[in-house]
Amino acid sequence: MLAEFFIAFFLLGLVAGLTVGLAGIGSTLLILPTLVLLFPHYMPSDLSIKMAVATTLACTSVSVSYAAVIHIKKGNVDFSLCLRMAVIYALTALIGAYTVHFLPAKTIEIMLGIVLILVGAKTALMNQPYAATEKNLNTKSFIVVTAFAGLSNSICGIGTGNIAIPYLSRYFSVKKSTGTSIVSTVVACVFGTIAYIYYGWDLSALPKYSLGYVYVPLFIVISIGMVIGTPIGYKLSERINPKWIKRLLAMLVSVAGVFALIKGILLTGT
Repeated sequence: MLAEFFIAFFLLGLVAGLTVGLAGIGSTLLILPTLVLLFPHYMPSDLSIKMAVATTLACTSVSVSYAAVIHIKKGNVDFSLCLRMAVIYALTALIGAYTVHFLPAKTIEIMLGIVLILVGAKTALMNQPYAATEKNLNTKSFIVVTAFAGLSNSICGIGTGNIAIPYLSRYFSVKKSTGTSIVSTVVACVFGTIAYIYYGWDLSALPKYSLGYVYVPLFIVISIGMVIGTPIGYKLSERINPKWIKRLLAMLVSVAGVFALIKGILLTGT
C-alpha cells in the first residue's frame, strides 16, 4: 500500500514537471490542491494547510531550479529584470511565511480558495496579449504585480509564474517572459521554503519526518518526478501549443478553489 502511495506522488511530480517545462506554470496548481485534500486526513487542520503550502514551495523549488538552468542556457533570461523581481520575491517570501505561521487555518483556506478561483478563471477565460515588440515596463504596475505574485506564492502556494508571466508577456517575448519569471521564481520558492522551515522548526505537533512545515518524504518523491518531467516538458514545448494544458489546469484549479473556500467557510462556522 505504501509503495502505491509513493508511486502516485511520483507520477504527480512527473506530470507537474511536464507542465512546468511546457508552459512555465502548473506545478503548484497540481501539487497544492492535492496536498490540501490529502494532509487533513493525516494531521490537524490548523497544521495541514500550512504544511501543504510549505511542501508545495519546497517541491516547486526543485522544478523551477531545473527549468531555470535550461532557460539560462537558451538565453531566455533578462538578468537585470530578474534581479529586480528576485529582490521583491525574497522580501514577500519572508513576509508571507511569517504571516501564515500566525494565521488560523480557516483564514488561509478562504484566502487560498479565492486566489485559486481568480487564477483559474483568469487562465481559462482571458486571451493572453503578447508583445509584438519589446516595451518599457511601467514601474508602479511592475512593483504591484510582482509583490502580489510573491505574496500569493508565499501565502497561498500559487506559483509566481501564474501571475508574472502573463504580465511580462505584455512587454517582452514569451520566451523571455517565461525564462525571466522562472529564474526569479527560484528565489521566491527557496526563500519561502527556508522561512517555513524556520517558523515551523520547534512545533511539537509536526508529523514524523518533517523539516519545519515541509513534509520531507513527499517532497523527495514528488521532486524526483519533477526533475524527470521538467526537461521532457521543455522539449515538448517546442512542438505542442500549451494553451489546452493551461485551460485544463484552470478548470482543476477553479474546482480546488471552490472546495478550499467552502472548507474555510465551514471551518469559520465551527
